Amino acid sequence: MSYVSCVFSEPLSIEAKAALAYWSAWSTLTIQYPRADLSRVPEHWQIFGARVSALTGSPRLAVNPPNAVLNYLYSVLEAEAHLAAAELGLDPGLGMLHRDTPNRDSLACDLMEPIRPLSMHIWCAI
Repeated sequence: MSYVSCVFSEPLSIEAKAALAYWSAWSTLTIQYPRADLSRVPEHWQIFGARVSALTGSPRLAVNPPNAVLNYLYSVLEAEAHLAAAELGLDPGLGMLHRDTPNRDSLACDLMEPIRPLSMHIWCAI
């Protein structure tokens, strides 16, 4: 195991457990729709639901509007983090905490972590 793996493994394990508790708390949140439209809204759209999609086993390809909006907000945030890294001459694909995988800007993902709560704040205001 590399030094970096040793240094980050415990904090990442703690973060994963915290994320599980966090998203579990959101899963039962009731979503408000206009009363006139409520009869046309499927029942499974009326709660926040699981953050993990039944289609992919990950948060991608959300199966309800609340998670789809959150995915959109996170995509905008990731694009902004990518642009900020590139503007500073950093490679958005070379992250520290997120593993470098094909087609993912790992540094952009690292940079967006402290700002994710702002996305949730915007989501709640919608």
